[in-house]
Parts: sequence; C-alpha cells; structure tokens
Amino acid sequence: MECISSYKYPQEPKAFSVGDKRYEVEEVEGAFLTPEGPLFRVRACGRRFSLLYWEESDEWLVKEI
Repeated sequence: MECISSYKYPQEPKAFSVGDKRYEVEEVEGAFLTPEGPLFRVRACGRRFSLLYWEESDEWLVKEI
C-alpha cells in the first residue's frame, strides 16, 4: 500500500497491490472512519475497491466492490 500521509497514516491511498498486480488509485470516492480504522472507497483501473486499514494489526483488507 502506498499512501499520502502527513500528521497521520494513512491519509489517502495512491496505489496498492493484490497478488502480483499493482493498481494506481485513479479516484478516492469516499473516506470513512470505522471502529477498525480508516476505510477508503477507491477507483483503480476502471474497477472499484474497498480498502480498510486495521490499525490494531497494522494490516490492509482489500475487496473489490
């Protein structure tokens, strides 16, 4: 996961990988704060993804939506 971050991580995702495929984020459609951590809805390569950062375990969950 590649993100823009300033005073906090993550602030905005710019790129992510699923397996061997790298996706450039074309648009952040929404950003939300969940009990687990920040959730981003993004568009990449003409597809939509949900990117959830689990703060407690310092892991990302990526799902195509």
